[in-house]
Amino acid sequence: MQTLEVSLGDRSYPIHIGKGLLTQADLILPHLKRKQVAIVSNTTVAPLYMETLVNTLTQAGVSVIQIILPDG
Repeated sequence: MQTLEVSLGDRSYPIHIGKGLLTQADLILPHLKRKQVAIVSNTTVAPLYMETLVNTLTQAGVSVIQIILPDG
């Protein structure tokens, strides 16, 4: 895994790059302020990644709302 740091002062955050990261709740959970999230995607990307991410988060006790928008 590679990590890039986006430096924005008190709003800084890491970008993790690697294979299988959507299944690693320990990388995602520290960045959530609440145990409720909305995941916004589109009809092209959602079929590729949504199920994996939703499963990871719900198994970690996070309530997930999915919003899938048309491309464009």
